[in-house]
Amino acid sequence: MTGRLRRGWPLALAALAAVAIRLPLLAVPLDADEGGYAYLARQWAAGGRLYGPVWVDRPQALMLGYRLVTALGRSRAWIHLAAAGCAVLLLAGVAGAAWALAGRRAAGFAAFAVAVVGAAPHLQGFMLNGELAAGAWSACAVAASAWYVRRRRSWLLLAAGVAGAVAVLTKQSGFDGLLLALGSAYAFGRIRAALTVLAGAAVPLGLAVLAAALTSWHDWWFAVVGYRLQTSAGSRGGVTGRWHNLTAGVPHLWPDLLPLAALGLLGLACCLRPVRRQRPRPDPARLLPPAWLVLAGLGFYGGVFFFPHYWMQLVGPLCLLGGLGLSALPPRAAVAALLVACLPATLWTTRAALAPPDRRDRLAVPDARLLANRDIAPWLRAHAAPGDQLYAFVSSADLYYTTGLRTDFRYLWQANLEAIPAAVPQLRAYLAGAGRPRWVVLYQQPAVIDPSGAIGLTLAADYRPVAVIDGYRILRAG
Repeated sequence: MTGRLRRGWPLALAALAAVAIRLPLLAVPLDADEGGYAYLARQWAAGGRLYGPVWVDRPQALMLGYRLVTALGRSRAWIHLAAAGCAVLLLAGVAGAAWALAGRRAAGFAAFAVAVVGAAPHLQGFMLNGELAAGAWSACAVAASAWYVRRRRSWLLLAAGVAGAVAVLTKQSGFDGLLLALGSAYAFGRIRAALTVLAGAAVPLGLAVLAAALTSWHDWWFAVVGYRLQTSAGSRGGVTGRWHNLTAGVPHLWPDLLPLAALGLLGLACCLRPVRRQRPRPDPARLLPPAWLVLAGLGFYGGVFFFPHYWMQLVGPLCLLGGLGLSALPPRAAVAALLVACLPATLWTTRAALAPPDRRDRLAVPDARLLANRDIAPWLRAHAAPGDQLYAFVSSADLYYTTGLRTDFRYLWQANLEAIPAAVPQLRAYLAGAGRPRWVVLYQQPAVIDPSGAIGLTLAADYRPVAVIDGYRILRAG
């Protein structure tokens, strides 16, 4: 075995582990975001205008990724395999940063932490969400920045800028990698180095802005910037509501959060303690991982709803810190600590792999709507005619992708209806107009979204119940 192969095999083994731990979940139902993005990507590919009739509040890079994945086929396995690919990219970035900062041993520990602990099934780490994808690109920006600190190669700054910008274009909160690249470039190379990062970032950001200008600048700005600022500024109860949303889910997520937090604390202790035998202060480069954690935390806290997958943005910096901390321990103690940290995700995945398909779905996707759609989707495919429109009232965006039916109403998620003043009147007009949907599936009562009662009256007058599946009513116009 050559020296290069000998050095790289632990990372290759970790990459295989990152894929293998996700394989039992390839066939579980799509999350509402996954299905919604996949549906919109298909509509975009069919000629719909992104941010116009094909409306989404995510930047172009995420939608381009979904467009590429859905071009491979309609199977949900392709989407979950793409999530595994993002996990491998995240692993590569984190391991690369650890290698630059502390050597090969730290890189191996960090890689296995991402592969297994970072699979985080309670945090939906097996799903293709924006946090996982943006975190992967941010990790690449951090790795390039760390290697620049060691090697002072300008091309590394260009790479950091490109990767950091792609992260922002994948999810708006993914600014941590780009800011870290700018900060480290200025700290270690001053103005010229920071400008080099900006030059790299200008390429993907410039392409995104150009695409927006060629279609509709106003629509793009509102969807990607204005709407996100509006929802982050104070919806759902402001700071108090945000704190409630943050803490409410923690009791259910602790099997994943506890080992990640332990790895992070171990790494912080390693990064921030003085190295007395060599220098009176810590190596300045060792401050990069704590800085990344702070920046990723700001992006994380900028959210509103704090769904489980929001936490995936913190996996990269916590596993990087964990790799550094483990590498400072004696070898046997480090391996034992890593195995303990990997135990919750490994046990959960083993349990899911051995469970019957229905039980596996319920373990992986604890959302009654998504589980019900396993029966609702085939019923609609059997009864709907080609060209029929569907509306999932008021939110189960995955249903459009799994049925193959379309809707002319452009807001697919409940949060859109709550935050955009014109959305509810537009929904009233859609349900009552000549182009109304043939099928409506009621996941929420009309009064939840329209206290005036107008939508409820329209549904009662113009639609009739034709089926009840898993507790959800299906209405047909006529």
